[in-house]
Amino acid sequence: LSHYNYSSTHHLHRSSLIITAMASTDSWTHEIESPVAAARLFRAGVMDWHTLAPKLAPHIVASAHPVEGEGGIGSVRQFNFTSAMPFSLMKERLEFIDADKCECKSTLIEGGGIGTAIETTTSHIKVEPAANGGSVVKVESTYKLLPGVEVNDEITKAKESVTAIFKAAEAYLVANPDAYN
Repeated sequence: LSHYNYSSTHHLHRSSLIITAMASTDSWTHEIESPVAAARLFRAGVMDWHTLAPKLAPHIVASAHPVEGEGGIGSVRQFNFTSAMPFSLMKERLEFIDADKCECKSTLIEGGGIGTAIETTTSHIKVEPAANGGSVVKVESTYKLLPGVEVNDEITKAKESVTAIFKAAEAYLVANPDAYN
């Protein structure tokens, strides 16, 4: 999203002959612990990431902006990347949101490997309160590779990218305790 490395793939335990013959759907999950409260981290690291990313990660995100909608279901936002990324942009559409439960689901609709390595990909993010007053970010990415696409270390890179996004948002929120309250 925005902050997902949508070119992520999953290590398949199938022969490359089968992978070449037909695409399969796979997924990966990742959890990130944070001392920041769930609602603040969700608002900053997910819902408003298009505003914060260019400020907090200008070496990766050149710019970002809403393309359609006002942030509700069906809204589309675009992230434009620097040469640090293997693709220049990605557009994602919000499929589901429950701001009270700090949960959303989005689909990559353009860029980020769509059409070159990936047929489809969706990301489900839920930021849950933790007992210590902080939170746990739970991410599940489901994707379908194009036929013939080989799997390398994209899952690890995707998890590192998601972690970096939420840690950048966390650092911003810790440094700015009045933000996103």
